Amino acid sequence: MRVGLTVNGAERDAEAWEGESLLYFLRERLGLFGSKNACEQGECGSCSVLLDGELVCACLVLAAAADGTSVVTVEGLGEDPVGPSSNMRLGAGACPVEDLVRAGVLVGLGVDGAASNEDGNLAGEVHLAVLLARLRASLLGRDDAATALDGRQAWSLGWKGGAACLGREGCGTLEPGKCADLAAFRIDDLSHMGIEDPLQTLALAPPGGAEAVLMNGRVVVRDGRLETADEDSVKAGLALACRRLREAAHA
Repeated sequence: MRVGLTVNGAERDAEAWEGESLLYFLRERLGLFGSKNACEQGECGSCSVLLDGELVCACLVLAAAADGTSVVTVEGLGEDPVGPSSNMRLGAGACPVEDLVRAGVLVGLGVDGAASNEDGNLAGEVHLAVLLARLRASLLGRDDAATALDGRQAWSLGWKGGAACLGREGCGTLEPGKCADLAAFRIDDLSHMGIEDPLQTLALAPPGGAEAVLMNGRVVVRDGRLETADEDSVKAGLALACRRLREAAHA
């Protein structure tokens, strides 16, 4: 059967089989991979699209049922929707975080470690998300550019949003019965004086790293250093491994 619909403002059509989901149709027939194929049960939200203005999970909608409708995917919310920092570093686009949030898409901010060319600092990722949202709003000529993506909202995407994207109900908020996962940052130094809201301070002027980190109530970082391993030994081992990899790559 032939299915035709308006996708991100453009008329599109392709062949589809009777029981095919809208998610499969968008990805495999139209080549739009912004909607992800994850749980396939409508729970994770990674396949969310706007169907005639209503937020739906594309994995639960038949492609045939979407015939003649208007669909907006992640791609339609901005050019090259990717992560705030890692893909910016690679020159691979800029993520329209605020647009995604406004559209009701489940958004979580996260960060990788040194193995992925990142520094493991969530505060830095929140910082970039805020600045990127305000730059984007300014380029679009919005009058509210200076307040686009509030710092508190950005932090919420880091903890509550991150947990929700991973389907983790036991973390993301500080509540009885949940994991005692905490990160503490110092903002009492000279460079952070004069800002009244601590969360805004952390978003707009993030420290280099956490002063202390607790995982499920266990202190794993104290005074900015690991408690669970000898940092100097870890660094020496990593330096040796990196040198061996470089030598093998150039052999």
